Amino acid sequence: VIIGHSERRHKLGETDEVIAKKMKAAVDAGLIPVLCVGETRAEKDAGQKEEVIRRQLELGFSLIDKTLNLKSGTCFVAYEPVWAIGTGDPETPEGASETIRFIKEIFSTFNFRFSIGILYGGSVDSNNLKDFLILKEIDGALVGGASLKKEEVEKMIQLV
Repeated sequence: VIIGHSERRHKLGETDEVIAKKMKAAVDAGLIPVLCVGETRAEKDAGQKEEVIRRQLELGFSLIDKTLNLKSGTCFVAYEPVWAIGTGDPETPEGASETIRFIKEIFSTFNFRFSIGILYGGSVDSNNLKDFLILKEIDGALVGGASLKKEEVEKMIQLV
């Protein structure tokens, strides 16, 4: 389940506290949560990217039991810079990789007994998917608009 997507945060007013409750409910129900984190263009331009992502991670995981032993592949974080979603202007693979290293660093301070997979999302399509997936820090992609086009999906599957 996708939790904390920017459209729900910004258009429907979902707070970090609501998102934390959804994360807990998903984990408790045995679902695989994908917590979306990312900054707006204004936050990026103001040098607040790391502050925003740290807050979203800390609050998003705040209600999860630290003693849980979740299997690998049962909890994900998707880095989706809000300014890149649906614009056709994705973060550079190097920039995404750097931010994902930061996310892993922050998550490691939470002292959970499980690991997370980290995805990149934000204008991912068949033209740039490979550029993101070849980087060792990136565990996969969260594809939005391109997933609505049969030809794009076929191309992305072939790339993977």
